[in-house]
Amino acid sequence: MTGAFGTDREVGAGISFTGAGISFTVSGSAGAVPVMGRRIGDAMDSDDFIQLVSRRAHVPEEQAGELIRATMLTLGERITGGEARHLAGVLPAEIAPPLVPPEDVAEKFGVAEFVRRVSERAGVDETVARRGVAAVFMTLGEAVPGAEFQDVMSQLPNEFQNI
Repeated sequence: MTGAFGTDREVGAGISFTGAGISFTVSGSAGAVPVMGRRIGDAMDSDDFIQLVSRRAHVPEEQAGELIRATMLTLGERITGGEARHLAGVLPAEIAPPLVPPEDVAEKFGVAEFVRRVSERAGVDETVARRGVAAVFMTLGEAVPGAEFQDVMSQLPNEFQNI
């Protein structure tokens, strides 16, 4: 799978993303490449997660927090409940709660609807929402084990590779 979201450092497990003026690659072996002074596999805390999203989306940290919350809530609607719970289990406790949906069944919608929902929930325009979603996905690719991130991405249409 190919695409890009925002760093030229290789991380994660063989996925890359492109879009919204942001690019990144999730590839290489776990533990091989440091990201922000951290080796892949080291736990990322919520402050690091928020700071990375803020920097990548070019928004203040407070707005990054809202974008993260809105993206997690929308992702929780888009993937199965079981996968959402697995992902929540490997994320910082402050980031995970909006991810777990009230229903186990995933809704079927594409990137445009995903971004629209994030825009509405975060109170930002769709351009900022798209950058925020791209930044959150990029950061998820670094914050969770590669196999878990691949499991999440496998539940999303290929169009999510080009956010």
